[in-house]
Amino acid sequence: MPIRAFRFQLRPTSGTAHTLRRFAGSCRWVWNRAIGEQQRLREAGEKFAGFAAMCRWLTAWRNDPDTAWLAETPVQAQQQTLKRLEASYRRFFEGQGGYPRFRGRGQDAGLRFPKASDCKLDTDNQRLKPPKLGWVRMRQSQAVEGSVRNYTLTQERGCWFVSIQVEQPDVIPAAGLVPTLGIDFGVTLFAATTDGECVAPLNALKRQQKYLKRVQRSVSRKVKGSKNRRKAIDRLGRVHARIAAQR
Repeated sequence: MPIRAFRFQLRPTSGTAHTLRRFAGSCRWVWNRAIGEQQRLREAGEKFAGFAAMCRWLTAWRNDPDTAWLAETPVQAQQQTLKRLEASYRRFFEGQGGYPRFRGRGQDAGLRFPKASDCKLDTDNQRLKPPKLGWVRMRQSQAVEGSVRNYTLTQERGCWFVSIQVEQPDVIPAAGLVPTLGIDFGVTLFAATTDGECVAPLNALKRQQKYLKRVQRSVSRKVKGSKNRRKAIDRLGRVHARIAAQR
């Protein structure tokens, strides 16, 4: 069966957004701590610890009084972080990628929930309920068609998104149908149809160029490593994200 993903923007409250950032931060901590343990094993001449062994580490960390705050984050998301880390190590061993690196603040890979039952989806009211959270509203632009397989929550420049992967039944194309309209996409023209209609490009970058330069100058004037520079970089990222969304 074909697999399709639907992506919608979430509309969390300030408190819920703070909790999501905390969840993502704990997954980043698990990633970094697991890399540290793998390096310790390597230096001691021991074998690489696979996903099952790392999950046992995770259980110990969640039960340790010093890191008991990890238990406040859904365990599914932390386990999926370890699964991604194992895949990264496998690629490194096979010569297909570099050695896994520690992640800093803002380098979170997101929260992945591998089963449909991990989250509750209410499409009638356009909302989602992840584990250990209440209902979160979302901007559902289209109907979710198919059997839900998993959910992934990611953050991009202060905005949260959910990707819902679904499995859809095979569709057998009808025979004997002739297309009534053809569309050609290009650079000079955004699109041209076979009936003669032309759609001009939006030129999102050109329209935002003046404001973009002003924000870039603001970043260059800030002291490196300062909070104001970080804020300016975030503002610049939001401008680029808006241009990409318009495009």
